[in-house]
Amino acid sequence: MKKIIVLILLLLISVLLIVSCGESTAVTTKGASSESSALPVHTTCGGLATSPDATTTTAKPSDLTTTDKNGTTALPITTKTPASETEPKVTTTKKAPQTTVPETTAAPITYTAKSWMGALPDATFLNDIAMPGTHDSGATKDYILAGTAKCQSLSIAEQLALGVRFFDIRLRRVDGELHVYHGYVDQELSFDEVLSACYAFLAENPSEALMMCIKEEYDASGTNGAFDAMVSAKIKENAAYWHTTPAVPTLGAVRGKIVLMRRYSTSGSFGINASSGWRDNATFTLNTGSSTLSVQDYYNNESADAKWAAVTAMFPKMQYKKNVYYLNYTSGYKAGMLDIPNINTIKDSVNPKLIEYLKTAPDFVGVVVVDFVTDEIASLIYEVNFR
Repeated sequence: MKKIIVLILLLLISVLLIVSCGESTAVTTKGASSESSALPVHTTCGGLATSPDATTTTAKPSDLTTTDKNGTTALPITTKTPASETEPKVTTTKKAPQTTVPETTAAPITYTAKSWMGALPDATFLNDIAMPGTHDSGATKDYILAGTAKCQSLSIAEQLALGVRFFDIRLRRVDGELHVYHGYVDQELSFDEVLSACYAFLAENPSEALMMCIKEEYDASGTNGAFDAMVSAKIKENAAYWHTTPAVPTLGAVRGKIVLMRRYSTSGSFGINASSGWRDNATFTLNTGSSTLSVQDYYNNESADAKWAAVTAMFPKMQYKKNVYYLNYTSGYKAGMLDIPNINTIKDSVNPKLIEYLKTAPDFVGVVVVDFVTDEIASLIYEVNFR
């Protein structure tokens, strides 16, 4: 009877082992993501196949056998256990964090009124630059009545500091010297003083270039040489500061120099030749031989509105063309009682309109030549270059 009971027990144990070996268990692991994945891990007993990740261990007979009093023993039972008692490793590919590369922006262009040309490329042609200019640049004195001769309230040095780069210099020969005049009115300023201010400015600001239009004014007084010879002698005293080649230069070629434009005759090719064909009180085109001047210079006006109409009619014509200089004079006067000129009548009306126009001006305005230049007018003109 006892043998039968032992055999039944062994049979039940064997059945239980076989059933349990057919089952699988799941190990749940967490990867890098928030979702879980179940990995089946099989255990096998009794010599049944298991997963490749399992190792086979054979128990000692003494560990897995039972012996009854009659010496009968059960067959040894083989079990398989997982290779590692720890959770299985799950390899995940971790996505590299995305980084945003900031967009690079061009550094802002910096300049001052004294050095604004320094922000322009060397390859820029001089005729492609929006340039503040002054009419009768050295005329700071009236004669008896206000508005008859004075065209500027600032000295040459002050105009340079504001950004003016085009100068209209009218010279009279007086006892062998050159002096600034407006008509017959002495401006108490010598050509030497004008040049000294320009040379000092260029020495301090070598990035800049100036244009100087020179014209003989009124009749000579006393004993003098020829006008062209007297001007040439002054230029030759400091030739390093001058550019007298007629062709339109690049800015890089004339930095630190004065580009000569002459409204007087001389022999040879010396500066920009505007001595012939400069029409009186008109809008016109002048061929200099090496370049073209397109000029609006209505100076004797019936009204301030008529002058402003001439100025605004000129601006749309200004589109950069090779070898063409554009000069738009906003200066002028209206004759008053006894035909006495009144410069202020035009200036007081035109200058405020010019300021408003320049605030939304197109990207090219050429050389704008004004009476009574101010910091605001000058800056609005040269800032057109940086729009």
